[in-house]
Amino acid sequence: MILRYPGAKFAHAGVTYSIGGTVMATGVSLYEGLLGTIVEIRDGKDRETENDTPDIYCSFETPVIPAEVEKLEKAFSAFHKEPKTLQDIPLQHVVMAPEMIRVLQDRSEPPRQTNIWVVLEDWANNGEFGSSLKLFSAYEEARYTMIDMLRNELDCGLIMGIQSESRFSVMSDDNYYEAWIEGEYVLTHYRVSLEKVPLQLSDSFLLKLAESEGK
Repeated sequence: MILRYPGAKFAHAGVTYSIGGTVMATGVSLYEGLLGTIVEIRDGKDRETENDTPDIYCSFETPVIPAEVEKLEKAFSAFHKEPKTLQDIPLQHVVMAPEMIRVLQDRSEPPRQTNIWVVLEDWANNGEFGSSLKLFSAYEEARYTMIDMLRNELDCGLIMGIQSESRFSVMSDDNYYEAWIEGEYVLTHYRVSLEKVPLQLSDSFLLKLAESEGK
């Protein structure tokens, strides 16, 4: 069997591969991290390799990040035991096994998504700076954490130490608090906020979630 026409689908081990679909090479492959497109699938007696799995032909995009180019060249040089440059590395119609690629979300369909809540913290004090980020699946848990962090700063942290200053300033709403010394914001401030962020759900994640719920 040979598939080449756009949109043709082939299922293997619970994953659907589509001609024209976008993929990313996994760490099993020398092309790790590269983005590509499936251009052909061969299975059965039409396989060109001796693998027991289908041959999935991908055309990869030329990497644009210098570090990614260097990583690719090093991987191929080590594999072939001779120096290889980007110009020596085939990117078109490359045969990949299923474990060498991960199928990305179909961009022609509306992405399935949910919301996550992000607690962001940023501060500066006496020449020291810091920040933190915490992710939550539920608003209530995220807001509890934000309030707990703020209460700690009010009771025994940065805000407690500066709120008696004459130029102490505050701005806030239900999910946001920011305090600073007027005219010295870069050197002295504290900010914590709660934000809702959409999270796109991949097919592989939904499959694993369904499998875990079925156990």
